[in-house]
Amino acid sequence: MNKILVIVLSVLVTACAGDYDVSTNLDPQNFKNYFKPSEVVVYSEQTLPENAKRAGAVSGLSCQATPHDVPASNADARTDARIKSANLGANALIIDVCETESDTREPQCVELITCYGRAFVSQTLAQ
Repeated sequence: MNKILVIVLSVLVTACAGDYDVSTNLDPQNFKNYFKPSEVVVYSEQTLPENAKRAGAVSGLSCQATPHDVPASNADARTDARIKSANLGANALIIDVCETESDTREPQCVELITCYGRAFVSQTLAQ
């Protein structure tokens, strides 16, 4: 009896598996952007490798759009700065300051955190 039950269940499972299409919201292009922050290491002024060359200034933003949304965070603003550093070709970043504004002049943000920093390219890290 158990053998018959296993055979019937196997047939039913495999019969449904034939033409089933899986649709997702995954975009292969997003994989590049997803891992971009990991390409940039955040340093302090004292720990930046000596051979680092300045790539440019960057700022990262975190915006709380409505009072019911997730609050703006330093971590999100720093991650945005790391992404912008990677877009410059940098692999190192020094965050100079993060500022929080409530009731901002930006109509789309209830709270806005901006982190300002300097992006660098270091040959030591590239190896």
